[in-house]
Amino acid sequence: MQRTEVHKFGGTSLASAERFASAASLVSEARSKTDVIVVASAMAGVTDELVSAASAAARGDKDRGEELIRGIHARHLKTLSLLAGDGEEATRADLDRISRELSDLISGVVLLGQLTPRTLDRIIAAGEKLSVRLFAVALRGLGVSASALDADTFLETDDNFGRANPLGGVADRTIAAAVRPLLEVGEVPVVTGFCGHAPDGATTTLGRGGSDLTATYIASAIGADEVTIWTDVDGVYSADPRVIPEARVIPQLNYREAAEMSFYGAKV
Repeated sequence: MQRTEVHKFGGTSLASAERFASAASLVSEARSKTDVIVVASAMAGVTDELVSAASAAARGDKDRGEELIRGIHARHLKTLSLLAGDGEEATRADLDRISRELSDLISGVVLLGQLTPRTLDRIIAAGEKLSVRLFAVALRGLGVSASALDADTFLETDDNFGRANPLGGVADRTIAAAVRPLLEVGEVPVVTGFCGHAPDGATTTLGRGGSDLTATYIASAIGADEVTIWTDVDGVYSADPRVIPEARVIPQLNYREAAEMSFYGAKV
């Protein structure tokens, strides 16, 4: 049976066209030896900008909210042009559609004078939706067949907006049903991290850092052999190297040690 690996890329690893291309090269190399599923975060800084746009709308500052959305849209279009040149018109149309939906949501928040957790989740999940489409373009540019998948169409969660929990058993089946057909025809599914699908169909988010959870949950659901979480540092450090210059890379951790570091505040 062919091995299957899940490769997750965070926002700093997808901060520019050059970084998308680099990430795609890593996936292409792995794809030559195994089936691969990609889980991608939003481009660096985009989630914060979406939160700022939603907050501006809640204050009634429609101009500021729309300005931020236009900036996000322009950044993704520029990245697309660098990755694909004049091609990928379908992707360009997708980016336009997602950005129009964001503008409509911002207008709705201004009109109602209210930003609910449900609406905020739908707004901030757009960052991942934009990102996975660019990642799929980067892979296709290397000759790797790839399709973008929005996890809020199949990853079943509860309705705890802002910090949703996958629904065990149900989510396993819906993940497998969405991902396996692509693997079987030789495609790389590029899945949005961080978001899911409430029982009533609403978009949910799993909380900041939720893309790692998405990657491991998908791996568990399909019985993947390995999860690789790519990052822009050398590994897990004994302390924050930005604060403690003498911090060193810890070559190996067991789960209990990692959980203890997390309990005491390590951002891993």
